[in-house]
This record gives sequence, C-alpha cells and structure tokens, in this order.
Amino acid sequence: RGGGGGGSAPVVELRVSWAPFAMQERRERGRTDRFIVDLENALRCTVQTMLNSSSSTTTRTKSSSSFSAMGSTSEVQIKVVVLTADGGVKSCCVNAVTCAVGMANLACGNFVVSCGCTAQPIGKTLREARMLQAQGAGEGQKFLLDPNSTEINKHMELSLAVTVSGERHHHQDVVSVMCDSKMTPEDLEETVDISSEGCKAIGKFVRKTLMEYMSKVATVSLH
Repeated sequence: RGGGGGGSAPVVELRVSWAPFAMQERRERGRTDRFIVDLENALRCTVQTMLNSSSSTTTRTKSSSSFSAMGSTSEVQIKVVVLTADGGVKSCCVNAVTCAVGMANLACGNFVVSCGCTAQPIGKTLREARMLQAQGAGEGQKFLLDPNSTEINKHMELSLAVTVSGERHHHQDVVSVMCDSKMTPEDLEETVDISSEGCKAIGKFVRKTLMEYMSKVATVSLH
C-alpha cells in the first residue's frame, strides 16, 4: 500500500505463524512465544535492510523511481507460515523472506541470506576423545552447517544473516546473529566464519534462482 511523501523505505508489517504439527511433539507456539517474537524481529530487520539499501541508493543517485514514488507511508505486508520445523527454521525463514521480496519485484539493494551452524564436541566420552586424538582428530569441536532438529536440540545453533551482492569483491554486512548456546570466543569466531562461507554459497544460489525466475516472468509478459 502506498501514499504520498518522500523516498524513505516503507513500513514493514511481518507476522510469523507456527503450525501445531510443525514439530514432532505438536507444540503450538503463540504470538507471545519468545522464539516467534525473536524470529519476527530478525525477519523484519532482514526486509528493512534490503529495502533501506535500495532507498539509500535511490537517494544517492537522485533518480526518480517507482520506489521513491511509494512514499514514506507505504507498507509491505509479509506473512510467514512454518509448516515443518525439522531444522534450520531461522535460516530458512530469512531465505524465504528474501525470495519473497525478490519475486514480488520490490525495489531492493543487496539481498540478505542466512545459514546456521552448530558446534559439536569431538568425543562423547573422555575415552572416545582420547581415541580420536590418537587418530589425529584433535580436540575441541567439529562444526556442522545447516544442522537438523536433533543436532540443534542437542548442541544448539548459531544463525548468521548477512548481505550479499552481485559484485565479486563486495564485503558481507552482518544483519543479525541468533545464538541459543554458550560458546568460547574461539568457537564463536570459527562458527561465524563457517556460517559466512555457507551464506556465500546460499547467496549465489538465491541470486541465480531469482534471476532465472524474473527472466521467465519477463518472457511470459512479452507474450
């Protein structure tokens, strides 16, 4: 919905619904559930980052566009429905919202993608840890990208959301970090680095997929 005004980014209205059958124990999450509230805030930040980056670009170039014409009273409404929570829910929702903004042909700057990572201790027991160390596996943690629900429940998860651009040497700006577990500074740094690499791969896939989709839409429109 649009109104008159300047070229600022529109207001984002976002809601997350959680299906009762999304999890094995059929747990229902209400509007005041902490997980839902935190997820909504992260997704809202995701959309605002994409739209604000477009708004700043428009202001710098001082060009007239449909986005500028929308005005400050514009509103973008997004509803996310979680049907299956078998792992990576936070990252999946961020990537889904990014795809929704792209497919809706909203003017946006950089895309935002997310990837989750969990740190799993090497060796469940002292004896197993010593055996692995003797085999050269070392001590500490092994890191798993895109963990499933079992791994998340056992070792928790860090979800990193960053901006991605089509430019080859564009740096990643951190949009949000959601972490449910206690980590040492060393493990936190390693987890963020691994998640960042995962975001790069996801960003390339999302951008390629959206470009193919928009090409098909343009082809259909011409016919």
